[in-house]
Amino acid sequence: MSKISETSVDRFSYRNKNFDVYNLDKLLGRTINNKNPDVHSGNPNAYQLKLVYDRSSYIRQSLNNKENLGIGGANRLSANSSPQELLKDPRVRAMLDTIGFAEGTGKNYGRVVFGTVLGPSDRNAPYDRSKVGKRNVVVNDFRHHPNLAVRWANGQPPSSAAGRYQFLYSTWKGLGMKDFSPRSQDLAAIKLMQRRGMIEPLLRGDFSGAIHKGAPEWASLPTAKGGSYYGGQGAKSINDLRDVYSKSLRRYQGTQPPKPAPTNPAPTKPNNTSPDALKRGQHGRSVEALQDKLIRLGLMTKAQKKTGPGIFGPRTEAAVKNFQRSIGIKPSGQFGPTTRGTMNQILSGDIKEGAKGRIVRHIQDKLVRLGYMTRAQVNTGRGIFGPKTDAALKRFQSQHGLDDDGVFGPKTFKALRNASPRRSQPNQPNQPPKPPTNGNAPEYKRWNIYSTGDRPARQADGYEDLQTHHGPNSQWTNYVSRNVKLNHNLQKRDIVLTRPGQSNFDQAIPSPLRGKVLFAGDENDGYGKKVVVKDTRTGQIMSVNHLQSINVRRGESVAYGQKLGGQGNSGNSRGAHIHINADPSVIKRWVADLADGKFDGVRRRFDVGRRP
Repeated sequence: MSKISETSVDRFSYRNKNFDVYNLDKLLGRTINNKNPDVHSGNPNAYQLKLVYDRSSYIRQSLNNKENLGIGGANRLSANSSPQELLKDPRVRAMLDTIGFAEGTGKNYGRVVFGTVLGPSDRNAPYDRSKVGKRNVVVNDFRHHPNLAVRWANGQPPSSAAGRYQFLYSTWKGLGMKDFSPRSQDLAAIKLMQRRGMIEPLLRGDFSGAIHKGAPEWASLPTAKGGSYYGGQGAKSINDLRDVYSKSLRRYQGTQPPKPAPTNPAPTKPNNTSPDALKRGQHGRSVEALQDKLIRLGLMTKAQKKTGPGIFGPRTEAAVKNFQRSIGIKPSGQFGPTTRGTMNQILSGDIKEGAKGRIVRHIQDKLVRLGYMTRAQVNTGRGIFGPKTDAALKRFQSQHGLDDDGVFGPKTFKALRNASPRRSQPNQPNQPPKPPTNGNAPEYKRWNIYSTGDRPARQADGYEDLQTHHGPNSQWTNYVSRNVKLNHNLQKRDIVLTRPGQSNFDQAIPSPLRGKVLFAGDENDGYGKKVVVKDTRTGQIMSVNHLQSINVRRGESVAYGQKLGGQGNSGNSRGAHIHINADPSVIKRWVADLADGKFDGVRRRFDVGRRP
């Protein structure tokens, strides 16, 4: 055994071919085990080269090993090797750990950048609405990039960074990955490492050089001069990164990456007669839990459950059959895996844009029969819950008094199951309803919209982004003015309209309704200057409060979107904003048009988190 000193040359020649003996970032202990100490003897059978990765027990790799990683031979890795091959290399996997450490994600592949979720980065792509308004979220749906715009620091534009390596949504779209699974994230990170030139120095043992090459891609990696490439975000020290890399490298020697788990398992055939299926004659807590689910779906009543709680009798069996018919499953009356899985999906709100399968095909067929979609639209993506299905379901929800969130949940299930085809269809699918305006729709330069309430203000571009009103038990009111009587409660919301470079005071406030002004002024009731409008056609009433100025008079007729006054903080108010009391349907349409800029009741543009 002859030792190779740290100053030895890492390149040697044999039969005019060059072989790299990489030093793994200056780790000591390299040895050559040869039968002939002269490595230039020219005898190919005279020696066998082995590399010891550290001073104690690293596994040796030989030139004639088919699994050889980076030393030489037919299977030698290079900067141009496929990401799949590079992922097998301990150095590359150790570098992935190093990047995860630098980004603060460790091995958390579901981490979204720290901050408050404002909404989607791209409104036309799938995202989880339940995450909006929450802080420091982690996702567990790896079918696609989370697509969430997050306010991560005051004064900074929203970020869509997500995953172990904090991929921006726009970056991820350009990588062409099939899903957002951990393996896909690893391969995508390797692609970025290749683009930045990190692989070549990494394979020849230049750890620092590889880190500096990656600094423009990951702001947490330091440049050669030290600090972040982008200046505003702190970078980890090269010594801390080297320590993480070395520890990971020792752990990965002699191992292979785990086999990827399938993110979309092959669909199984319906199984409603399996041994673990609930069926008639059984009883217990699991049957009672099933009955509770059937009640939520409107397939049983509480009175029916009381006749046999926890007993799978004829009423429970009939309800299960009705559910199976409603989702296109053969009505066996048994609560098997397929029925159970689909029911849980509906109850948990998982059937929305991005979903696929039998239940989506059934929803599409039902929407076609009801006149909300055409067969041609379905054929562009049968069984795929895409934008057209989403738009059709939202139209159905809106016309049936439901939240138009595009989620096929329990309420939508009940409504769709009981709905009848429309007799007349003045507005064909994908055509907007007639605008609630007289003549041309008012149009404004678009605003940035912020929602205030119990939590700090967050940016919004739709009703689903609005947070609840501040204060306990203050989400609804039955008051707009001392002289106006209401026959139902109104929802309360606070918003702030802003534009870059302009004062928040006196921003134009378009009317949320078309109708007659019932009151315009200050009643000293805490609302300050306000305008109350009644839609004489529908009977809806609303008020906008805390105005800086008023542009209309009592008894005047106003159009939808007409300027009522200017944003302010009159009355009991802190800071320029608008407090609106109105029916939720009025607020939904109004906020959507505020974000769009054109008051025609038709949503066209979606740019949450971007300045107008």
